This record gives sequence, C-alpha cells and structure tokens, in this order.
Amino acid sequence: MKINVNDLVTVYLTEAGERTYRAHFGTWPDRIKIGEDKSVTTELWDLMVIFGNTLYNGCQIPFKNNDIEIQIEKEIKNKSKKEADDYEGFD
Repeated sequence: MKINVNDLVTVYLTEAGERTYRAHFGTWPDRIKIGEDKSVTTELWDLMVIFGNTLYNGCQIPFKNNDIEIQIEKEIKNKSKKEADDYEGFD
C-alpha cells in the first residue's frame, strides 16, 4: 500500500500530544483545531512537521494507541469516478 504525504490522516491526541500540538502553534492559536474527542485531521506531512522531533524510542506517546488513521477512503469518496481512477495515492 502506498500513501502520499499530502493524504489526510487523523490522530487522537494523548495529553503529551496535545501539549506538543498546542506548543507548535504557540503564537497562532487560531490554527489549533482539536475535536471534542481530541482528534486532529491534517496532511501527513504536517503531522510529521508537528510531531517529528518528539517521536523517538522511549518518547511520551503523542497519539492514543500509537495509531494514525489514513483518510484515503474519505478522499476517494469525495472525488469523481475519473479522479478516483487517476488517483495514485495507493496501490
């Protein structure tokens, strides 16, 4: 399976993850978009930028169950059939 760094992903933040997320946007609090269930949906590349330096062996886990949900199916459903046929985000 392939994914593209522009594909949408969703994570559910732990307390440590929420601290990291809020600290990342420090001076831009209007950019903070956390759901009531502590979910964040963004492009994969953005997730890497926000959390990359906090992910290492023995780190405080930023995502519940260490899960990252790939939102490819949602994107495909929103595209026309032709766009879906041409989509190269996965095999």
